[in-house]
Amino acid sequence: MEYFWEVADKDYIKINVHCVVSEVPLPNGNTLAVAAIIRDDNGDMLWGVLGVLPGLNEEQAILAAVQAACIHANEKELHKIHIETDNERVYDTLRLQEQILLEEEQLDAYRAFNTLHANNYKVGTTKKSILHVPLHMNSSAEYMARYALENLKVFVETSKPFGNLDFFLQRDMGKVLPHPIYEFLGDGEVIDGPPPPPVKKRRLSPFQNLHFGHSLDFSGSSVFDGFSPFQGLERCVRLAKKQEGWEREKQRKGKGKLLEDYSFNKNGLLSKEAISLLNDQKLSALDSIFRGSEVDMESVVFGGVAVKEILHKALTGSLADLLPLWSISRTELEQASGIVDFIAVYNVMKVMGFGNQEAEFRYNASQPSTSSQHFD
Repeated sequence: MEYFWEVADKDYIKINVHCVVSEVPLPNGNTLAVAAIIRDDNGDMLWGVLGVLPGLNEEQAILAAVQAACIHANEKELHKIHIETDNERVYDTLRLQEQILLEEEQLDAYRAFNTLHANNYKVGTTKKSILHVPLHMNSSAEYMARYALENLKVFVETSKPFGNLDFFLQRDMGKVLPHPIYEFLGDGEVIDGPPPPPVKKRRLSPFQNLHFGHSLDFSGSSVFDGFSPFQGLERCVRLAKKQEGWEREKQRKGKGKLLEDYSFNKNGLLSKEAISLLNDQKLSALDSIFRGSEVDMESVVFGGVAVKEILHKALTGSLADLLPLWSISRTELEQASGIVDFIAVYNVMKVMGFGNQEAEFRYNASQPSTSSQHFD
């Protein structure tokens, strides 16, 4: 039958001993620790010893812990002792030491244990036995040894449970229920979970705005007013460019960063020139959006140009670049652009080092003749 632990016989005490060895030194420097515990025939803890023994190997440390427990038992006149260990080498050597030749490193440990037993033996009273048990029947001593490995630097004795030792003592007596197993419902934190699946990008179709399956009324010419077979395609391309630009701009957050390349931006606010331009409605000839009390900078006017681009070019005097996109006169465009006082060409050439006569000649040559007319 399987047990966690068996109590000692009547009037006997039981000594459980265990040694734990770490191949890699712990942060506290320990590599070996040993522990032994004494319990009576009721399973109550009487005494225990645990700690580190530098310079000893596993076999020597186990014998030292057993010897310490036996010394305490002799002091308390407990002469009926049952010893349990999960180390098979110690178990075989103690039983068969008269039949085998001990190695040099074993001599001192076994001599000390044999001397204690022989010199304190009482006829008819002293009884000692040793048994090899599996590790699960030695869990209390194992916990003590691991506790010593992680927390102690000396060899100490104790008479009361510490840490979680009481749990193992109660379990050895069968007084602990198994831990309930709860169904995992998927709640809580996921540690080192798999990465999320990649987001599939939506591909824009050039034909998503073209409608088929219905007939057109050809009774009037109004059907073809403003009709273009590429109107839907042009809108899709414009939308794709806008989304592509947003992917680049979304890394920069805040109005001050998103609009830092525009001339009307001043620390995230409109400059005085831009406010004056909008209040005077000098751009109203370009689109009706500039006639309202509120102007959306991200809105797009005819030609696929954003309002912020128009305002930027108006402040820099480069609205002529947008002329092919609008059916407006150059006079209206120049009127909208003439809001910034630029340096005259004559003065620019003079600053560049040209002579007065040469600069004046170049300036007059650049002026249009009086017979020329503005292109409307």
